Amino acid sequence: MPALLAALARYLVSAIIFRFFAATGLSIITFYFINDLITQAKDKIQDAFLGLPSDVLSLIQLYKIDQCISVIISALMIAAFVKTAKITIGRS
Repeated sequence: MPALLAALARYLVSAIIFRFFAATGLSIITFYFINDLITQAKDKIQDAFLGLPSDVLSLIQLYKIDQCISVIISALMIAAFVKTAKITIGRS
C-alpha cells in the first residue's frame, strides 16, 4: 500500500511540475511575441503622427490624445497577456 501511495504522489508531483514548466515556457514565448506585435503597432502609429501638420500635432497634445493612445495600447497589451496566460494554464 505505501508503494502505491508513493507512486501516486510521484505521478501527481511530476504532473504539476511539468505543467508549471510548460506554462512558464509558453508564457515567456507568447510574452515576447505579443510584445513585438505591440511594438510594431506603436511604431506604425508614431510614424502616422509624424506626417501630420504642426497645427494638428498641437491639438493632439492639447487634448492628450497621445496619452489616450498609450493607455489603450497598454490595456490591449495587458489583456493579451492575461488571455494567453489563461490559455497556457488551461483555464478559460
